[in-house]
Amino acid sequence: MITNDAIKKSRLSAALSLLDESGLVNGKDEISPALVKNILNIRYGLEGELRRLPTEKDDSFILTCDGGHRLVKISSSGESRGVVEMQSAVMEWLNNHTSAWEVQNVITTLDGESIVPIQTKSVRYLRVLTYISGDIMATVPVDEEQLILTGRAAGEIDMALRGFAHQHDLHPLVWDLANVPTLEILQEELTDENLRALAAEAFERFTRNVVPLMGELETQVIHGDFSPYNVLVSAESADFVSGIIDFGDAVRTCVIFEPAVSVCNLLGKWADDPWGAPLAYLRGYLSSYQMSPAHAVLIADAATARLALRAVVSQWRAQRLPDRREYIESHAKHDRDNLAMALATPVSDVQARIHHLSATSSF
Repeated sequence: MITNDAIKKSRLSAALSLLDESGLVNGKDEISPALVKNILNIRYGLEGELRRLPTEKDDSFILTCDGGHRLVKISSSGESRGVVEMQSAVMEWLNNHTSAWEVQNVITTLDGESIVPIQTKSVRYLRVLTYISGDIMATVPVDEEQLILTGRAAGEIDMALRGFAHQHDLHPLVWDLANVPTLEILQEELTDENLRALAAEAFERFTRNVVPLMGELETQVIHGDFSPYNVLVSAESADFVSGIIDFGDAVRTCVIFEPAVSVCNLLGKWADDPWGAPLAYLRGYLSSYQMSPAHAVLIADAATARLALRAVVSQWRAQRLPDRREYIESHAKHDRDNLAMALATPVSDVQARIHHLSATSSF
């Protein structure tokens, strides 16, 4: 006879396996700057000042040399070479298929290799990328028109990626909302009772309203983390968005999950209307990426589920990784309050507004 405890243990095991494959279970196996400098010198012929960047799971550095900058990225222990190659291929595809925004390029070694394996506790993969300068969207004031332009850019990127395919684009990833049914068990492990209740409500809505329709939704490779921290902007530019960075969450999944990520990051930005900023963004997105109103309305529950997922995973990791706690919590510090505000708005009201945007968007 299978007991409830056995079922819970099995569900937790599946969630932990997914977290591990995404490189989020253990603390970082930090690679020393001295080792990185040595590799850059020998393999790339590059020398300069190396500055470590705070990251979720990988090791990233800014290399200053020859009067310019390079970005040095070393994959987390959970990422395979194939997934890293897929991320690079996405950037190459966008550079070849659009010129509207800057996207990083991979810089090869002296002998033409795009990836350098590094053996630590596991095999990890080093890449050197071009560095894109600009203002990070999260650090500047943004008005309604600029939110519309940002959404439009995201939709155009997804349109550009429609034809992209790679043998490793369908891979396990915690932040792929298709995995919410696997990960929702984590909320039961949290010590924050209020967050547990909010997350349970968001996950229940997603499971009830989105999961049964996932087989009908359009799928393709998406950026996966089109958040204000990964969008470079220029207030002087008519298009506002000047560059897109960090393709570490690129994955083949339901297209509605792309705008859901952006929406969850904008929830609560306007105190008088928690859904106002997200809907301005969606107006832009739906003007450049055609989506049926029946599918577009699902973005509401997908966005709250994404916000709940980030809050839950962040708290779960912070409880177990004290050395990473500050960074983890810095990116999720407002999630609980924003989730409460988002869930307090009747979902039917939000869906009606999204339906109107989708039905009236011009393509």
